[in-house]
Amino acid sequence: MRTRIFHIIFWVLYLLLIYLMMEVRFSAAVAWQSASLLWLFHMVIAYTNTLVFIPVLFQKKRYIQYIVSCFVLLAIVVFAHQALVEEFIRPQMEIQRPFADAPRPFPGKGFRKSPGALIFFRFSPNTLLTVIILLLSSLFKLAYEKEREASELKSEGLSSELKFLKSQINPHFLFNAMNNLYSLAQSKSGKTGEMILKLSDMLRYNLYETGHDKVKISEEVKYIFNYVEFHKVRMERPENVKMKVNLFHDHLISPMLLIPFIENAFKHSKIENDPVANITILIESSETDIFFTISNTIPVTEHQKDDTGGIGIKNVRRRLEILYKDAHKLDIVKNPDSFKVHLRIFSKK
Repeated sequence: MRTRIFHIIFWVLYLLLIYLMMEVRFSAAVAWQSASLLWLFHMVIAYTNTLVFIPVLFQKKRYIQYIVSCFVLLAIVVFAHQALVEEFIRPQMEIQRPFADAPRPFPGKGFRKSPGALIFFRFSPNTLLTVIILLLSSLFKLAYEKEREASELKSEGLSSELKFLKSQINPHFLFNAMNNLYSLAQSKSGKTGEMILKLSDMLRYNLYETGHDKVKISEEVKYIFNYVEFHKVRMERPENVKMKVNLFHDHLISPMLLIPFIENAFKHSKIENDPVANITILIESSETDIFFTISNTIPVTEHQKDDTGGIGIKNVRRRLEILYKDAHKLDIVKNPDSFKVHLRIFSKK
């Protein structure tokens, strides 16, 4: 029952998100029809992937068949969507605003003029969103399976608890990532391809590396760097986020152990809207230890009512107690205008 409610809420919010992005460029009626059409196709691709492709192919390790099936599904969905847009939605746009103030054309203009063209391979924001939905549906499905397995194995103790903690994902960040990519695509930014690769790396890390008990600190740092870069896209002053890394030894660390501190800093500093806010991240390793320090400002108007350090910090404390019971030191200092975390992990010989 809870899963169904989550699905309903997610798709309602996603429909509103698509509508708001399209309403900026088109009339309300055209934006609503376009958003609804794209939304329906994305539901088809998401549930075909999660209910058919992943259980029948991916989870049975038929990876080549899975990749081919996803590619074919993407091609069918993109071609069908562009055909319906050309047939039913574009004529309405031309009727509503036929002259100088006509909206910019939909991606894929000219579909009817060149039906043999490989439109699927031509870049467009809608194609980008379709690919992202396929990736995210895989991520959520596999994360859900991890959580379900952890719940079933709870009686086995700490092992199942650790799997559950590591499988937690921040959907708010994923929504922001999609919005950022769409904005970059609309503005034809040269960073679009680079950011897609970063998101792909992050999804790969979530899907595969978090299943391991330990990963190299360099891999964890790469994930953090990509996470920070996605946040910088939305900032007017990205230079207010400083990250310094000095790794003299590539120790092993529990995956996704540090990211909740980063999430906490971005959330409570309000750095995307506050031009004077700043975040400083320092990650170092010596021959024996790992050092992590992060500090962020707290807006004066927010600190009295903002409960800095929520479930993410509690999650990390619990994992540290399980994995590094006598091999870590965590210091958290909260001031009225700043928040600082210093974590030292003693490498086990």
